Amino acid sequence: MASGIAATKAELAKLKSILSRAKNIVVLTGAGISAESGIPTFRGPGGFWRTYRSQDLASVGAFKRNPSLVWEFYHYRRELVLNKQPNKAHIALAEAEKRLMEMGRRLTVITQNIDGLHQRAGSKEVVELHGSLYKTLCLKCHTMDTNYDSPICPSLQGRGDPITEGSQKDIPLEDLPRCKNNNCKGLLRPYIVWFGENLHEDTLSRADYELDLCDACLIVGSSSVVYPAAMYAPTLAARGIPVAEFNLESTAATHLFKFHFEGPCTETIPEVLKDIYDPLNINISSNKKNVSFAPHRMMSTDVKQQKPLSDDSSFPINEKLNSKDKDEGKASMKAKLKIAMRDYGATVIVFHIGISMVMLGGLYAAFSSGLELTWLIEKVGLSGRSGEIATGASTFVMAYAVNKVLAPVRFSITFACTPFLVRYLRSIGLLKPPKTPPSKG
Repeated sequence: MASGIAATKAELAKLKSILSRAKNIVVLTGAGISAESGIPTFRGPGGFWRTYRSQDLASVGAFKRNPSLVWEFYHYRRELVLNKQPNKAHIALAEAEKRLMEMGRRLTVITQNIDGLHQRAGSKEVVELHGSLYKTLCLKCHTMDTNYDSPICPSLQGRGDPITEGSQKDIPLEDLPRCKNNNCKGLLRPYIVWFGENLHEDTLSRADYELDLCDACLIVGSSSVVYPAAMYAPTLAARGIPVAEFNLESTAATHLFKFHFEGPCTETIPEVLKDIYDPLNINISSNKKNVSFAPHRMMSTDVKQQKPLSDDSSFPINEKLNSKDKDEGKASMKAKLKIAMRDYGATVIVFHIGISMVMLGGLYAAFSSGLELTWLIEKVGLSGRSGEIATGASTFVMAYAVNKVLAPVRFSITFACTPFLVRYLRSIGLLKPPKTPPSKG
């Protein structure tokens, strides 16, 4: 058992109690869970294939310039992953999904990984945000298909070796992977979201749907820096959903979450999922006060207190917090506005700008019409210049300054009113109604 788990038995028991009662568990996974199966991330120092970074090859432009080179890179990665096996964390998640499904409960994996190890471990409910190494897209008929052929086409046999830079000629275009759908024979590309491309709408819709249902969340092996996935867990935590982070070390978002466990996920995940299928197996008598899910941190051993980032992604929580919890959970107003934009789209920013303009206009009108400014002028040391300050551009500057001071009021109005405004606009047809459950096809 990992030292982090051994040192946090109380936190582990509380998390198990939460998971034993959860109806819809969402697990967000990143490269860390696959790294423990021996799969390189191709990110950061040392993450090179030949002399190329993944960013150099994972783009539409790179594919247009040299489809042979790009296919060699992805052929190498496909073959590499086929020789790796799902680890204990993958298997534990798949087993938990199966057991919970038998009880009428759900566990869904939302992953940034493209290696397909969750599916090979047995997971059925998997949302692949960035696509898959084993899916292809035809550039002619636009068919998406799953393909585990090894190699994916004869011309790639023996290609992709990282140390054979420049020693082989490019594969002719007609010999690269081709579509087999109704004799289409169009050129295939990897079904992966490349740099410069947006995530697929159906994938985002499915992820949003699962997150809306979620009542407990686990983050496994994610650095919490790649968007939009980096926004998911902070948004859930801000809604009062208990979030537990499992990583080798703390991340920039750790301070936002209710639990943090350090150590290999192959040890921590099987341990935390053990015995969550039957609430009677969990001693919840010591956890009664935890039912409200107030967002205080429960860190594992030796995790240093994180200083909240200036633009952290918290959002007002409806739970009543004590003064200590309020200090820990406090986030900048701009960060809260970011989360509100994610939940309510452009409506929130338009509404907020409208409030700001109304307040600014009101202040300007008040100052221009002779509002007594003597006390304010004396405060800033400009006594004797009231005539200049009360007119023209100076008046606007004063109004703007006061408006900035009142920023918390403007943000509070935005957060309080936007949900009601959005619901009203949806009811009269000016905004799209809430989404229905997306199909899995």
